[in-house]
Amino acid sequence: MKGFGMAFSRNDVSVSDSSSDRRRPLGGFTEAFKAEIAKGKRSAARKTALIAPVPVCLIGLMSSGIVTGGLGPGGVGFNTYGWCYWYTLLLPVAIALISAGVAGIDARGKFHGVMSAPVDLRAVWQAKTAYVLVLVACANAVVALCSIVVHLLGGSAVGPGASLVMTLLLTASSIWMVQAGLFLTMRLKTLAGIALPLIAQLALGIALYGSDLWWLVPPAAAMRLCSPFAGVAPSGVPLAAHEAYGVIDIGWFAALAVCVLVGCMLVVAGSAWFRNWEAR
Repeated sequence: MKGFGMAFSRNDVSVSDSSSDRRRPLGGFTEAFKAEIAKGKRSAARKTALIAPVPVCLIGLMSSGIVTGGLGPGGVGFNTYGWCYWYTLLLPVAIALISAGVAGIDARGKFHGVMSAPVDLRAVWQAKTAYVLVLVACANAVVALCSIVVHLLGGSAVGPGASLVMTLLLTASSIWMVQAGLFLTMRLKTLAGIALPLIAQLALGIALYGSDLWWLVPPAAAMRLCSPFAGVAPSGVPLAAHEAYGVIDIGWFAALAVCVLVGCMLVVAGSAWFRNWEAR
């Protein structure tokens, strides 16, 4: 499966057996996704997904009250130093590295393996997107697991329900950044694929998460969607009662919808762009 079977041609493939010649159609998403998993087994992207959450988990644990017997200076323990620091600072770094790492596997081989494989290139793009999102979800799940453990041990951290919701929200709001990372790495090399999406996420997110139009900007939404569940503002400051960051209203749902819609549109556009790669 690795390399999708480089011995085959790109279009409908002729497969000969002892009895007759048969024509096999191009492979789809399932074949492409299995290939991404096979290629990524020893990649840096998989290691990043597991290692990147470790610093915030350790800091969150130290501030949760379990280890020190008292909370950290933020007063909300793991929710600030684990969750908030994760989705505002380290998660964007992890997404950029994972996306560039997955795209770079084929880019280093100048896409010869992909182009010679019997698989629809649109499915390849979609499979890469799905594989990156799985790794991002795994990274979020590491933080969620730590939060749940701290909660069950009596520390200051959100429990299983809120942790699961935040894992899903953070994965959904990262789709746009995954698409940007894949495209820029394939088009402009690894440095651009890491730096440009990361700068956009941090700059736009920090600048706009407090504005009235935050719900229209996925980077700002990615920093704010989890605030009602973590109980802290994107700055890490504990929320006061009825504070805007902690309210789930129509603007909150609109922000989530925009993140998903923009992400899906970028997946469609990226699939079409990659499908035409062989024509260039």
